[in-house]
Amino acid sequence: MKSLKQLLFSVLVLSNAPSFSQQVTFNKVVSPLGGFSGFVGGIAQDKNGYMWIATYGGLFRYDGYRFKTYVRDPDDSYSISATRLETVCADSKGMIWIATWVQGLDRLDPSTGRSRPLEAPDRRADRARRPGPAGAVRRLRAQPVGIGRDLRRADRAGVWP
Repeated sequence: MKSLKQLLFSVLVLSNAPSFSQQVTFNKVVSPLGGFSGFVGGIAQDKNGYMWIATYGGLFRYDGYRFKTYVRDPDDSYSISATRLETVCADSKGMIWIATWVQGLDRLDPSTGRSRPLEAPDRRADRARRPGPAGAVRRLRAQPVGIGRDLRRADRAGVWP
């Protein structure tokens, strides 16, 4: 009987206690002009807190206030190799890894804005055998180095100048 009284007393006291909660506010982020093209394939956050968004319209870096856009520029050999992207990853060194639908894998250095493609030895022959948007990802998974594998090994081996 005593434990029942204690239980009822506890329930009454706790039910009337003020609840403490955080105020959570959401702000709508508007995509940049000509932006996301209706498809977002991947989102990653780098070590500096920037959000990287891979889309059919290119790569977008969001700093919490505005977007910076990365697209293929045929006149710039350091631009990303394609605009139609599948996904994006950020590594612990701050490099951004971009999987494109057709061209394969790029590594972007955000401090310089320069991007370099990962050149698979049999890229041309493989593309001829397996054309189409999913071919790039299949090729990456088939290579000794891919998105989910040891990318540092490729970097140390001098895949990128």
